[in-house]
Amino acid sequence: QMKRYELKRYFGYQAMINAGRIFTPLSSLRLGADYTPLSTDLKGKTVKYDMASGSLDYMLNLTNLMTGYDPERKYDIQLFAGVVASGGEAGLHTSYRVSRRFKVFLEPKIRIYGKELLMQDNVQGSDIMMSLNVGTSFSF
Repeated sequence: QMKRYELKRYFGYQAMINAGRIFTPLSSLRLGADYTPLSTDLKGKTVKYDMASGSLDYMLNLTNLMTGYDPERKYDIQLFAGVVASGGEAGLHTSYRVSRRFKVFLEPKIRIYGKELLMQDNVQGSDIMMSLNVGTSFSF
């Protein structure tokens, strides 16, 4: 592990928006955009910068795969993997249906970027960012 910078904040926020299409009870695609403000400690001085990126993910509905499709189901777990500008991402999208069109979700994910994209620690030549997103989704 090469150390280029000290990460100043370990917790922060990320704003994201996604739009997707369900093709079958098992598979769907989503296109997303996100924004993350970051700050690092560089030679005793705080450096702030912003990061915006886009992603395209394939999502596999594990709940439907293991238990069969049920349109009245309240919860879902989906495995996703996709491409991000300069890298890739993978994670789990867990959701609970509050109403017919409205869900709340929890989504742990990991992103791997190309060399030295982030101003923080580097793992074997790649920058890695883990996140836990909480949010809502609405179906049309």
